[in-house]
Amino acid sequence: MKKEMSFLLVLIMIFIFSSSLTAAEKVTKEDNFYESDFFVGFAELFFGENNLTGNIELIEDSDTFEENVDMGRVNFYLRGKIKGKYLITAWLDTEEESLDEIFKNLDERKQNTPFEKIDAEKYYPVYGDDSQVVSETNTAGKLYLKLESEELNAIWGNYKLNYDNNKLINLRKNIYGANIDYDNGFDFNTFWYQPFSTQTRDELELTGGILYYLRQDDLIAGSEDIKLELRDSSTDRVLESRNLVAGEDYEINYLQGRITLKSKLNLFDDQSLIDDQDGSDKYYMVVDYQYDYLSSDIDQNNYGLQTKYDLTDQLYLGANYIEESREDSDKYKIYGLNLVYQNPESTEFRIDYAESENITAEKYFSDDGGITYRKINLNNDDQAQAWNFEYSKVLTAAENLEFNTFYSNKEAGFNSGSQYLEKDKENYGLALIQEKERKENEFSYEKDISGENETDIYNLRFWRKQTEQRSYELELENKVKKEADKEDEKTLNAALGFDHQFDSGNKIYGSQQFTLDKSEEAERNNITTLGGEIKREKWRYSAEASAGDQENILLGAGYMLNPDSEIYTNYEREFGDDFSTETTFGANTAVSDKTTITAEHRIVDDEDENKQSNVIGLDYLASNNLTLSFDYTRSDVEKADSEDFKRDIVGGALTYTENNFRSSNRIEYRVDDKSEKFEQLVLKSNSRWKYNEEFNYLSEIEYSKEKEDGEDRFFEGTIGMAYRPINNTKLNYLFKYTYLDQKNYLNLDTGRELGDYAAEKSQILALDLIYDLNKKWQLTEKIAYKNSEVKLNSINDSWARSETYLWANKIDYALREDLNLFAEYRILENKLAADRRDGFLLGAYKGFNNNTKVGIGYNFTDFNDDLTNLSYEAKGWFINLIKAW
Repeated sequence: MKKEMSFLLVLIMIFIFSSSLTAAEKVTKEDNFYESDFFVGFAELFFGENNLTGNIELIEDSDTFEENVDMGRVNFYLRGKIKGKYLITAWLDTEEESLDEIFKNLDERKQNTPFEKIDAEKYYPVYGDDSQVVSETNTAGKLYLKLESEELNAIWGNYKLNYDNNKLINLRKNIYGANIDYDNGFDFNTFWYQPFSTQTRDELELTGGILYYLRQDDLIAGSEDIKLELRDSSTDRVLESRNLVAGEDYEINYLQGRITLKSKLNLFDDQSLIDDQDGSDKYYMVVDYQYDYLSSDIDQNNYGLQTKYDLTDQLYLGANYIEESREDSDKYKIYGLNLVYQNPESTEFRIDYAESENITAEKYFSDDGGITYRKINLNNDDQAQAWNFEYSKVLTAAENLEFNTFYSNKEAGFNSGSQYLEKDKENYGLALIQEKERKENEFSYEKDISGENETDIYNLRFWRKQTEQRSYELELENKVKKEADKEDEKTLNAALGFDHQFDSGNKIYGSQQFTLDKSEEAERNNITTLGGEIKREKWRYSAEASAGDQENILLGAGYMLNPDSEIYTNYEREFGDDFSTETTFGANTAVSDKTTITAEHRIVDDEDENKQSNVIGLDYLASNNLTLSFDYTRSDVEKADSEDFKRDIVGGALTYTENNFRSSNRIEYRVDDKSEKFEQLVLKSNSRWKYNEEFNYLSEIEYSKEKEDGEDRFFEGTIGMAYRPINNTKLNYLFKYTYLDQKNYLNLDTGRELGDYAAEKSQILALDLIYDLNKKWQLTEKIAYKNSEVKLNSINDSWARSETYLWANKIDYALREDLNLFAEYRILENKLAADRRDGFLLGAYKGFNNNTKVGIGYNFTDFNDDLTNLSYEAKGWFINLIKAW
């Protein structure tokens, strides 16, 4: 009864939707309610009933032989305007499901196969004709819906969430789900989604190289959010940050979890002339991403809200609430309020408050480019508060004197999209900045309290531009560090620097730093630095040397092949007890209009570690038809306190296009050489050839192999051909051959024991022939053969060989233009079990004026099993509804 109701419910929905569109078109003519730009749709419903008799134990788990059978699929795309104001775009493809499941799991994000992750240019072959798939909807699931106007933007699909009104929350994610954004005085943005994956964060200190590895591999494609941060070396406060853009700033390999930065990535200027025992300010790459696709059976509702109410033109009040669920932990919650006043000409003021409960994602830190990670331990049951206060005021009418102050207080355990805290942290400070045409003066004070440690920093800075080429800078810094069970460390440092730019583009700079006063526990930092850059036509040279309490040397050279291409090398050596040497050779160059090379070899050697990394990338346009690419990365790390590590990844791609032929291919091979060696090979290939107007050919190959404790292997190759003679329009041929070899498919649930997967090796051939006998009669023949070997456990069980044959014969008769009768006889035989099934199917289809077709019929089936001497008969009727728009 439930299935009958499901069938009727879906049937009613289809007709209501069809009627609504028809009515909308009528209303359009009257009051311009809905104006359709484009609409196409298709729906098919099947309902049948089997009368089963005899012993049916062998088929009781089969959907095909249930007493009631109902299946369906709905697919449509539309684009239009409502009342001339709202632009609506919608797309739905339920795929074929039973009727009680057809509209379920519309919120589920589809899983990316490993082959999609190495194929950035997804190519979708369509069997047997010249069709191409072009998607104008951005969705990772079965549904896409977008409603737009000047004030409203509502979407179900893929979107980038950016909650940045409150600086303490600052949530950025790539999400598949629902999002509504309304902007009209009272603004709000709300979202809902189910994760189907695990969120995590990796923080990597920039090493100076371009190659970085994330902690996880096999990422959810498109889920990453990457930003670059410059942090104060003493207080860890973020001084500058910006979001990186895929393709412009970096390239990512989702399968390997590998990030390659562009060699000309623009960094922020270091804001301090003084270099003390805390070192220079440091750069970090913060990567939020998702991995580990989870089952949709897990009911995890993640939702949030951001609001903004304009009290005046310059003052607004904001609020946030976010709640997220994870399978292995309690719910994460964060909510907050903020008040912001903005007068760009004179004053900016803000107060942010937030409170978090539990953790939103695990956090890991790496200082060696992602070779090793350290987990940041956060308590999962903490409820913590945070405050942030910022005030900026232009003090003079000439707008050359500005006062800034800030205060923040965050409890241990507070975590959000922008920060995770292991200790209580309080940070406040002020700055007075004067900027004139040829001079800058700045005084600042900052205090940082982290747990039981305190740091006070007083800074005074003067900058003068003496001429158009020459400038001077003077900086004075007093720092006091207090740590538990230690004597206070006090230092008073001063530094004088200069920078001279020559007309030729050459530059010389230098600085002298003195420790004017210090406590006994503090380190002295008397440092003399001198450096310069020389440019000679296409060559550039750079050198820098420091002597005193910190001694190092930095040498660099580069050659510009063209304005966008450079070959470069750098050498850096730090002397002293903790010596280190870093050598880099690299190139980022368009050698010609056909060849682009990216390469870098980096060697780091210090007292405890020796590390080498290599990156090579080559894109070569061999001809107007052929593009070749090659990439290779290698990391080799030797550490005194842990096991050595080596990783090699080599990949290549080939794309060839000529006239009506296109072939796209990509291969990757990876080896991790450590205590347990890991190997992986992945290949994807697509080809399509339109020989002429009559003949089409396509092929697809997907291959993967992983080897560690055991071996995972997957291979599927398909060849398809279609022949439609121009001179004989009555005849059509379709042929398809598939070879499958599957053993522990690499993308299955890793929680299962090795060998628990079924293994299969099979070959499948299918031939379809369609022939129009005359205007009323059509004959269809289908012959298929499958030769397979299967076993339930890929390690322990032995192979069982099976052969299956299918022969289907169908004849159609057009009784009249809108009424077709058909009869079909099918034979299915399995040699292993000596099973044979054959039967007739009779039916008719009636067409209607509104692109609707209804079919009704009856099937007769007989099945004999000679081995078990069991038999049954299944007889039943069916209804098939097809609707197109």
